[in-house]
Amino acid sequence: MKVIPRAEVADAAEQILIVPLTETHLEFYTKIAQTCSLKSNIDLKARAEPRKFSGGEFCPQFHLDKDEDLKGKTIYGIGSPGPFTNDQDLMYRTTLWATAAKECGADAFHLLLTDMPHARQDRGHLEEQTKKVRGKPNTIRHWAKQAYVSGIDSIITTHLHSDKIYPYFAEAYDVEDGRQILKNVSLECILADYILYGSSLGKFLDKGGEGIVIVGVDAGNRKFTDDLLSALYLPNVSKVNFDKIREDANDPNLITCRLLDHSNNFNGFEGKIVLFADDIMDTGGTMIKTLNYIFLNYAGADHGLGKPDESMLYFTHAVLAGNSHRDVQYKFMKNFPHIREMVTTNTRPYISDSQDFRFKRVSTIIRLAKLYGDVILKHHLGRDITKEYIEFSNAEEQHEFLKPPGRDPLYTLKRHSLHFMAKAPKKDNEIVLYDRD
Repeated sequence: MKVIPRAEVADAAEQILIVPLTETHLEFYTKIAQTCSLKSNIDLKARAEPRKFSGGEFCPQFHLDKDEDLKGKTIYGIGSPGPFTNDQDLMYRTTLWATAAKECGADAFHLLLTDMPHARQDRGHLEEQTKKVRGKPNTIRHWAKQAYVSGIDSIITTHLHSDKIYPYFAEAYDVEDGRQILKNVSLECILADYILYGSSLGKFLDKGGEGIVIVGVDAGNRKFTDDLLSALYLPNVSKVNFDKIREDANDPNLITCRLLDHSNNFNGFEGKIVLFADDIMDTGGTMIKTLNYIFLNYAGADHGLGKPDESMLYFTHAVLAGNSHRDVQYKFMKNFPHIREMVTTNTRPYISDSQDFRFKRVSTIIRLAKLYGDVILKHHLGRDITKEYIEFSNAEEQHEFLKPPGRDPLYTLKRHSLHFMAKAPKKDNEIVLYDRD
């Protein structure tokens, strides 16, 4: 590893202008901008404001002086979907921001979408005639066309739901590979680093991690969990893969799962911790079905593989049924007391806003503002951000890159004061009462 010359970074920071696609969670976007600009005091709305007319119509505005334009500037629009800014609203806003930027003379307009909207709508009536898809549009293909027409030069996201999306961008932009336009930053190494250095799994890391079983809940989840297994650098961690059958779209009650295969070193669940890691938790139906199977929660169930002691659940994007996110948290905390930790990120920043009290006791949020600032700078400098944060030689090199000594780490942790790993507040030895008389 080598340090990029500060002058090169400073030049890049001077050329970049960060644009908030919405006013929701402006603090999150500001922290990203602070990393990009190398400045601590920034007002994002001073240069670019996500304005609305009194009737509600969105009309963004760059604040420019007379005869001023955006020549020499590269614009990075940042947005996160959630219950306060839905996917379709966010995606339409991006097209207006890009149009405004190009009409004002910007050199380029790039998007950082922390969780790619409509990523799960990657099939439509043309691709598949099954019951759950018949008659529906392929929304992500449609949006790829809109992105091209609007002048969006590239899109950056994290933990993309499916590789099926890339060809739609290749088609819309007339390039050989959609990865030239849609760039995915994978997070398996950040999760692995957290497990190794920041989690409560210490006792399970002994003996090469033989106390850990990684669970792949379905076919789409297999690559990420395989990559996580590699990034842990623990030779005795085992892995099992499940197959998911969804009988109807978005109905968690119509999901069945079955054990498909496992690693050669897997010798059962007895006395171990099972580690789930997926890109999205929405209603949680797939994870619930798999947890019930593994922990023998069905009447008369016996898969013959023993029963684990505990579980740890990770999901990058905390969709959690949108406005019902507290209900999903409550459901997991009530029905699965064996959950040791629930870990997610702030790609949907509202996860920090409202939490069930049981969820507060076991949840850790991996905060990624510094990572996104690093991603934007390196993208502007021409680095391959899809490979920059993965595939290290060993756990030590990985840790040093993500949390360099003497410098800001690329991720930080947020836990509630009720969290079981939080330091207990200091208590006095005696109670002191004061009388006003």
